[in-house]
Amino acid sequence: MTISGKILDNTGSPLSYANVYFSDANGKPVSTEATQSDDNGVFKLDTANAYTHVTMSMTGMQPTTVPISVALDTPGMENTFTVENKENSATSKDVVITATRLPKPKTTPWAVIIAVTVVIAVTLGGLYWYLKSKTK
Repeated sequence: MTISGKILDNTGSPLSYANVYFSDANGKPVSTEATQSDDNGVFKLDTANAYTHVTMSMTGMQPTTVPISVALDTPGMENTFTVENKENSATSKDVVITATRLPKPKTTPWAVIIAVTVVIAVTLGGLYWYLKSKTK
């Protein structure tokens, strides 16, 4: 069975990259078979299974579930429809994100760490040679 259609917003403009999947009547997914609409809002979803509903969802829009109206046992049937998706008022408002810069932690510069390491190494090396000369 092939399900194809076009997804539009409430102004009649196509919705690009909307998610389309098989679902139950409440919009809950019943399969991992899914697709996305293209740049023109057009989608095509093929399946060998008998599903009863398809759901379209997109960030900022209310998910829309519609029944699949073709005879599910008829091979090669196409079910084409246009769905008008509505904006989700809870997510369509502007969001303002603010951030503050944390103070830079005070760390020891690498040059100081390397200089101290060299001094320790030279001191230990000199001590080694001094002790070695005393034991002969």
